[in-house]
Parts: sequence; C-alpha cells; structure tokens
Amino acid sequence: MDTLFFHPKIVHVPMALGILMPFIAGGIALAWWRKWLPARTWVLAVVLQSVLVASGIVALQTGEAPSRSRT
Repeated sequence: MDTLFFHPKIVHVPMALGILMPFIAGGIALAWWRKWLPARTWVLAVVLQSVLVASGIVALQTGEAPSRSRT
C-alpha cells in the first residue's frame, strides 16, 4: 500500500491544529474565567491537543523516506 497517498491528506490536520490551538485554548480560558463555560470544557482542548500529536505522528510515518546518499 502506498503510504504517500495518505500523507497529503493527513499532514494538513496537525498544521491547522498547530496554528489554531493557541486561539482555541485562549478562548476556552477566557470563557472559563468569565464563567461562560464550565471547567470541564478543558476536555475539548486536551482532546484537540491529543489529535494534534497523533496526527503529527501519523503524518511523519506516512511521509517520504529519506533517500540514501551513494558513496
């Protein structure tokens, strides 16, 4: 099975989450601080951070293998 088939589809998930997570966590912190949302809302940030880590690992595993130099 060609693992490069999945790489372009998977690699965008950690890239997007890496950019959005500070804003999501900041928004959750603000909403919790102002008591707009309950404290258990932090579970959402933890789950999204877990998705970020897992999809980053999968993107690395499905990436192109480095070429060997010929000496």
